[in-house]
Amino acid sequence: MIELLEPNDETKFRATELFQNPIDGATYSKWQRDMRANRKKPVDEDGNEIEEDEETAAMFKPFGRLDLVTRVCDNEQYIENEIVQYDSPERPDFDDWIVNMHNSTFIKVPVAGLVPDEVADSVIYRMKPNTTDPTTPVAKIIEGGGDFASLLTTDVNVDEG
Repeated sequence: MIELLEPNDETKFRATELFQNPIDGATYSKWQRDMRANRKKPVDEDGNEIEEDEETAAMFKPFGRLDLVTRVCDNEQYIENEIVQYDSPERPDFDDWIVNMHNSTFIKVPVAGLVPDEVADSVIYRMKPNTTDPTTPVAKIIEGGGDFASLLTTDVNVDEG
């Protein structure tokens, strides 16, 4: 489980700035829309613009004002209700579940002020295994070792305790 830590105002801003393309259902953040709007045309070594095919040009074409729509689930009141529910003390089962999770299964990442690519890079970095942790040895089957009970009771004097 990954929890992204940021102020509630930033969460509301990110959510209210999401827009959806009604044609293909893809959702675009403010950052993604700005990247498309400010995209520079590819150039060759001499600085001349490279002609793009129609599909590539359409994929990076800036959106018009009426190309995208807002999503119902991203209005400010709905997001405010979700934040209040998340912050409420009436979710002890969820909190108990989180407290009992191992550090490697619950990751908290501070993301305030980061663009989506930076958030993704931070999460990927935190998910990588720690190379300084000792590795767990691989179990090896001992030939003729017997069953587990006999391994524990062999050469044990019951009278001596």
